[in-house]
Amino acid sequence: MTKQLEGKIAVVTGASEGGIGHACALAMLKAGARVVPIARNLDKLKATYADYRDAVMPMAADLLKKEDRETLVERILEKTGQIDIFHANAGMYVGGNLDENDPEQIENVLTLNILGVITPVRAVLPHMMNRQTGDIVVTGSIAGDGYNPYHEPVYGPSKTAVEQFVKLTRRQVCRHGIRVSAISPGPTKTPLVSGWDPERLKNAEAAGEFISPEEVADALMYGLTLPRHIAIPRMVITPKAFDLL
Repeated sequence: MTKQLEGKIAVVTGASEGGIGHACALAMLKAGARVVPIARNLDKLKATYADYRDAVMPMAADLLKKEDRETLVERILEKTGQIDIFHANAGMYVGGNLDENDPEQIENVLTLNILGVITPVRAVLPHMMNRQTGDIVVTGSIAGDGYNPYHEPVYGPSKTAVEQFVKLTRRQVCRHGIRVSAISPGPTKTPLVSGWDPERLKNAEAAGEFISPEEVADALMYGLTLPRHIAIPRMVITPKAFDLL
């Protein structure tokens, strides 16, 4: 494989094993980037990426905590000196009926899915603006679209918020050489779907309504390796069996 990201420093939040962040981190490592994977459990992160040795700089952070959100970028820059790619991927899911959702879980989903994106992205912007280059990628979801077949009144709006954040931030910073984009997957077979109703999960698997984290990572790599004058504001990737309309 061509080392298209050689010399780049990439940060991925929500990079625990088995998820979209993990697959994206591995794809960027294979493309020659040095990667800072972020998750809450440092020991598990180190074990997950042990094969990549010095190419990986694992870092623990709990983005549900205000202090961790606000200091994350500063801590990374102290360690790396630069950030070329910031993938704001960490997220949390809650489905089901709103009246049955736990209030604390609702707050956690909104905090992680919205502030867990906006706060560190805001913090990395001055660094990228000073360098006049950089890529910011946010993991969105088609759940944030106007049509949501699963009627997810907490998770859906959290993704609507970050999709709009991407659109408006991109307009502000594109003149500084910074590309801001969203990857919006359909149902993806990750630990996140463990919160689905078992019957819904069974039916979706039987109908072929899942894509893999690696397929989402392929989309990420396509956007990152385009010439710098080309930007993809939003990439929607879904299984062909999934009905969007």
